[in-house]
Amino acid sequence: ALTLLNDPAYVECAKMLGQRMLKDREALRRARDLKKPEEDAKRLAYGFRLCTSRPPTEQELRILNTLLVEQRAHFKADVDSAKKLLGVGDAKLDETLDPAEAAAWACVGSALINLDATIHR
Repeated sequence: ALTLLNDPAYVECAKMLGQRMLKDREALRRARDLKKPEEDAKRLAYGFRLCTSRPPTEQELRILNTLLVEQRAHFKADVDSAKKLLGVGDAKLDETLDPAEAAAWACVGSALINLDATIHR
């Protein structure tokens, strides 16, 4: 678990998964014209499906949404921490993304990568 949470390669994977949930065409199509909570739910479900090959349960979606909300608040209060997280690895994020938002989604990506359903699927 420590490797999956802290190794630079996995941190980089998590941040790029977060970017994919934010920018991928399928995620954008699913989230178009929705209010922010519904948009987030569609993006979270998309990322969950990418990692586990199945849709999330309502409980799993609630937990991921709680994580997203908490991480947004954390990174909006500490933008330097967000930039530090996003600086890990060689892959560069889209610089038009808000660093706090991208970092929050990277944390969700990390949680998704660390699910038993992802690791053992």
